[in-house]
Amino acid sequence: MNSLYITRLHNDIIIAYRSNGNLVEIMVENDKNQSIVGNIYKAKVIAISAGLNAAFVDYGEKKKGFLPLNSADGKISFNLGNEFEEEVQSERVVHVDDEILVQVERNEISTKGARLTSYITIPGNFMVFMPDIHFVGVSKKVMDRKFRSEIKQYMYKFIEQDMGVIIRTAAYDASKPRIKKEYKELVNMWKHIIKKTDKIETPALLYKESSFIIKTVRDILKKGLDEIIIDSKDIYNDIMRYFSLVSPRMKKKVQLYQFAVPMLSYYDIDKEMEQMFNPNVYLKHGAYIIIEQTEALTTIDVNSGRMSKSADKNNLITTINLMAAEEIAKQLRLRDIGGIIVIDFIDMKDEFSRRKVVSEFKKHLKSDRSTTKVQRISRFGLVEMTRKRVGPSMVDHFVEECEHCKSRGYTPKPVYTALKFLRWVKDNGKNFRKDTLIVNASTDIINEIKNNLNNYLIDIMKDWQVNIRIEENNNIRKGFLEIHSMNRLEKIATIN
Repeated sequence: MNSLYITRLHNDIIIAYRSNGNLVEIMVENDKNQSIVGNIYKAKVIAISAGLNAAFVDYGEKKKGFLPLNSADGKISFNLGNEFEEEVQSERVVHVDDEILVQVERNEISTKGARLTSYITIPGNFMVFMPDIHFVGVSKKVMDRKFRSEIKQYMYKFIEQDMGVIIRTAAYDASKPRIKKEYKELVNMWKHIIKKTDKIETPALLYKESSFIIKTVRDILKKGLDEIIIDSKDIYNDIMRYFSLVSPRMKKKVQLYQFAVPMLSYYDIDKEMEQMFNPNVYLKHGAYIIIEQTEALTTIDVNSGRMSKSADKNNLITTINLMAAEEIAKQLRLRDIGGIIVIDFIDMKDEFSRRKVVSEFKKHLKSDRSTTKVQRISRFGLVEMTRKRVGPSMVDHFVEECEHCKSRGYTPKPVYTALKFLRWVKDNGKNFRKDTLIVNASTDIINEIKNNLNNYLIDIMKDWQVNIRIEENNNIRKGFLEIHSMNRLEKIATIN
């Protein structure tokens, strides 16, 4: 069963995706720091770096955008030959002071500007529209050869010479008139962008990608969804309007959550999220992996742990590496780790075992929505890979730099500590009936509880007949929250 949970917490929208009961993906967007991936801008090339093979582009945001080039003379090549049945190539050259259209591929990360492309795509529900390149491609996930052939022939009858499309899996269940209608809508949208380009000064935003919620639902919908649970009436209405246009049959699968406990706690999603903050992830029988993230790259080390005692050492090592391969693929997606990743599997002597581990690893990565590239495993058990990065890792949404250890560690953000507190009250409040609990925390945590979670807290207090007083205490270490019992006259819990 595939379930999507959408919750609004003050300035944050959190989307959790479960497949067969397991939490496999978390997505977060903050109202103050919204994603610009997919946005199209009219921009100006301000510099070309021969050493980096890149152009730096002013597209209207604070930091200059990074536009990769294929050569120092400003050449940009585009090739889809490996992804579709027909060869699709295009080439263009940019120079300093050129005004060009660019699209954001990756958000700004830390000190790095956004990554841009000059080859524009506009996603629809049934296709991805690509102007300036004449071709029709079909998603690899559409296995029906008859459909692939028929839809290509159908589309080539009416698409313009300078237009192209990639047919998505959702088109398999759509009627041809509906597909054609969407194509016309995307063409009109593109013509409107071009018309706007001639009237507006550089730099300028020309097209804004669909909202974070609609974009996520659209992308995950092709995997099949059995239920969508939403705790915000406004978001619920937006989703229902979207499905009225795209897939009316999906409306019956959308539910409005109205219970007293926060949705992430009710469905135990907050418990599953906690593992994202632990570098150690334990496998069966005592084996484990260690995930260490830096700005440059992520390293993952596989350890045998308590499984090291076995007569058949070679088979044991292969078994551990196979378990680790599955878990690493899951953690990369759950933590949204991008960029360069180096995995240190336990050394395997024979080539067959090494190939088997890499093959299984690639198989588990197929369910990942982000693009991944995996290199061959070395004789020392090292695997180098890349995973497309569109923004900060998921952990960065819930932690901040620790002021005590000066960047050697992290402190949970107020929203995360507040959610853990509410989880504690939900699980332990029954043990303190007729008691008064004093909660001490810093101002930012208290504001998060009062502004965002107070209604939930009131309902829980009524259910457990416990009184909770929240008091500000900025002497408590940042990211921590203390709970004291008036009846017992002692501290009963520390949450961080």
